[in-house]
Amino acid sequence: MDPRPILKFLRWVRFIDRIQHWAKGELSHREHKEAARELVDEKTTKTLEYRRYDPSNRFYADKYQWAHPDIIEFWEHFFMTCDKRNIPVRAFEFYRSNHRQDELYKSGRTKAPAGRSPHNIGMAVDIVGYKKYWDLTKKQWDVLGEIGKEVARKRKINIFWGGDPKFGFYDPAHWELKTIKVLTGVEEDGKPIFEKRSWKDYRAAEKWRIANNMQLPETTSKRFEMWENIYNTEIRSNPD
Repeated sequence: MDPRPILKFLRWVRFIDRIQHWAKGELSHREHKEAARELVDEKTTKTLEYRRYDPSNRFYADKYQWAHPDIIEFWEHFFMTCDKRNIPVRAFEFYRSNHRQDELYKSGRTKAPAGRSPHNIGMAVDIVGYKKYWDLTKKQWDVLGEIGKEVARKRKINIFWGGDPKFGFYDPAHWELKTIKVLTGVEEDGKPIFEKRSWKDYRAAEKWRIANNMQLPETTSKRFEMWENIYNTEIRSNPD
């Protein structure tokens, strides 16, 4: 079997590169096409060890703990999209405690101190190569970045990629939710009312919880429910 990505995918990569060429004056489609081929490892994607990382496997239950459903949905479809093209990837980390965040910050592995990362709220994921982890070329990260952005567009998930120049610093494994939609009411005709929340809104709620010695719920749904209630009753009504 031909281990290369399907022809339609390579044409899509070439289209992406042409857009980069028009925007930056860089002719790079041949390099990105080769990078896409280099990411393919059909033999690995068929192993039992790799199939353990399939999001449908119960092995992933612990990794999903305290992660928002939208970031889980993004990862599941990212994995499926790569899997169709025999590109092995893994979700390295979703939720990250403040203690671990502080350790990573002190070691220089992240620029965000404890409490300043969407990982601490469960609204981010680091996606890396299955075998090479972070050891991918810039072109290979570009290909994975475009895959992720296309997944987000199709699933209507508002997400930010750490490899985007607008992110502030280069962190191509990182994906974070920009905003999520929260049901806040129902109109008279029965139409649901939604509002947007960012991870920073819930970070403010978490700070308020800590300051007021409130216990943190053990389940993901209860955590976000608590943060939403605090945001509505304490943060939004008292912005200062």
